[in-house]
Amino acid sequence: MRQLMLIHPFGQAFALVFGIFNALTGITRRWFSLPIHINCGALYYFCTLVGAGIGSLIAEWMRTKGVQLDMQVHRIAALLMVTLIAAGATTGLIMLRKPAVRMRLLRYHRWINLISLLLFIVQGLGGGLTALHLWRG
Repeated sequence: MRQLMLIHPFGQAFALVFGIFNALTGITRRWFSLPIHINCGALYYFCTLVGAGIGSLIAEWMRTKGVQLDMQVHRIAALLMVTLIAAGATTGLIMLRKPAVRMRLLRYHRWINLISLLLFIVQGLGGGLTALHLWRG
């Protein structure tokens, strides 16, 4: 049962790599390529959303097996993060389809995604500490 818990954090770590890469290339404009940025962003959004769903399923499954989880803060932050990711994806798609509004949305797109990435890291630390506590015992 404990091994099943590893699916969520490893999948989310995979998504985090794409998020950090996109943030670094998007902000610094070093090695920036729009097609790569779009594809890595799509992978970040997709993997994060699927990971959030899998995390919810695993937490519920563990609860049915009698494992008490105190994940209220993790759950609330995850809902906020999913909302921000949806907003980041939406602004990205609008900028891609309507170049006339690109400059107006770019700042929002950047900050929405940076805040979601910071929440992602906080989520990883909080969830990791909870998983470590459960793993030990």
